[in-house]
Order: sequence, then C-alpha cells, then structure tokens
Amino acid sequence: MKRNRTFLNWLLLLMMTVGMTSCQGLVDAVFGEADYPAEIPVQPSKPTKQSASISYATSSIGKTFGDAAFTNALTNTGDGKVTYATSNAAVATVNSETGEVTITGNGEATITATVTDTDKYTYTTKTASYTIGVGTATMTVTATGYTGTYDGSAHGITVNAPTGATIKYGTTAGSYTQTSSPTYTNADTYTVYYQVTKDNYNTVEGSATVAITKAAGEIKFTQTSIEKKLGDSAFDSALTMTNDPTATVTYSSDKPAVASVDANGRVSVNAGGTATITATVTSSTNYTYSPNYAEFTVKVTGMSDPDDYSNGGDPFGL
Repeated sequence: MKRNRTFLNWLLLLMMTVGMTSCQGLVDAVFGEADYPAEIPVQPSKPTKQSASISYATSSIGKTFGDAAFTNALTNTGDGKVTYATSNAAVATVNSETGEVTITGNGEATITATVTDTDKYTYTTKTASYTIGVGTATMTVTATGYTGTYDGSAHGITVNAPTGATIKYGTTAGSYTQTSSPTYTNADTYTVYYQVTKDNYNTVEGSATVAITKAAGEIKFTQTSIEKKLGDSAFDSALTMTNDPTATVTYSSDKPAVASVDANGRVSVNAGGTATITATVTSSTNYTYSPNYAEFTVKVTGMSDPDDYSNGGDPFGL
C-alpha cells in the first residue's frame, strides 16, 4: 500500500505536467475507477497586473486673475481612481473629483493628482502635478476732471473704479494721502493725482485736471458826470462792481488840480474846471473785466458862497 501511495504521488505529478486527459486511461488501468477521486481540482493561477501611469502633458500654466475655471487634461493609462488637491487655495482651488481649477488670487499653486492601484493595474508613479502661475489683472479705471467758469463753488475730480477698490488722491505725483479729491474754488488750472488699488489687480495711477476760468466782471460808476462848486465837501464816488473780494481797484484823476481822488475813491474839489475820475481794476483772481475801468467827470463851478474867496478859486468857474 505504501508503494501504491508513492506511485499515486508520481502519477498526480505526471497529470499536472501533461494534463489529466492523457493520463486518464493509465489511472483507470492501475487503480480502477473506484480507487481515486472522480476529479482532482486544479487551482487557477492569479493574472499578472499590468503597469499603468498618470501624467499631465502641461507641467505649468499661466493665468490671469479673473480668468474662467479650467481643467488641465490628465492622461490615465489604467482604471485607477484619481483625486485632486491644491497646495495653495488662496491662489487656486480644485474639484477633488473632476480636477477643475478655479482661480481665487494671484500667486502660484501646485495641483496634484493622486491615483490608487486596482485589481488590474499597478501604478509605478501614483502622483502627477503641475504649477499654476496667476498674474494680477488690469482694472478699468476712468477719471473725469472739471472744466468750467468760476461760480464760487468748490470743484474736484471724479474717479470711477471697480467695487472694493481703494482710491487715494494727492496734489503731487507719487504721493497719495487723501481719501477724497482735493477741491478748488478760485480760477486757475489744477492737477489732481490719484492711485487705485485692489487685491489681485494691478495698481492704477493717473491724473485729471480742474480748470476754472475767470468769470466776466463789471465795473461802473452810477453817475457819468457830477457837478460841484468850489467849497463843496469831499465826496465818495458811487462805484458799483461785481462782488469780487480779490479785485484790486486803483483811482486816478486826469486833473488833480481841479478834482483829486484818494486810494479809496474819495474825491476832493480843488478848483474850477472839469476833471475825469477813473477807477481801474488792476488785478482779479476770479473775474475778467472788459473794459477794466470806469470813469465819470466832475465839473467844478463857482463857489458855493460867492463871498468866500479864501480858497483862491475862480468864482465864475473859468
């Protein structure tokens, strides 16, 4: 019996080598059908896994803040599940299942894809990545100055910028210390500088002008001629003009021996005859006078009191 077992072991080895069908008759002849199992199970061998890989065709991508969401195509030669992650969510976020990237700020981020092995595939490299460089965007900024005639009101510039932007102003290029536009009232041309900043956008700097031209001014005497007599008291000239605190007015007489005028426009009668009193606007910040003068005549005749010749005047006004 021990010999039969040895032989059986040898026979099983032979069957595994050349196959059961070819050995069936030999077994039947030696042992008979009742002396061995009807079937001997054979364990199937495990299939060999195939190698696979994942990779990005593009290793770096440049974007600008504000660009639309995008997906960088991933090549996967197997059937492993891929998940995605970002190194910097402040710059870019990524959908962990689809790989779609959304830009959130300027700077740099790395997107990494990770794959897991399956029953059929083994991944020699289980990660693939690429970098995203996001540049700052350009803001649309407009600035409007002011052009007009002096009206006594203050005027500045208007800057329009995207919501959330910070606007600062200054009167010198490169220096922005004011949170609202400087304003100007007097006639002149002024330059206002501005700076607009916002996260993830390029800084915008520029300038606009405030141009205020002089208004039309008017100067005149209410009377164009006045008659006086020798001995009459000094009198004030009845000058009317635009309400112009910045104006400088000077007075003069073409015949001061007949009638003289002081710096305030007060006229003194000195002798018989006719004199012309002139008021001239020599300067004004906010008005232009055309003409820039006004005048009236003073006719001086005989004395108010015919018996008074103390002033040496001509009682006949000659």
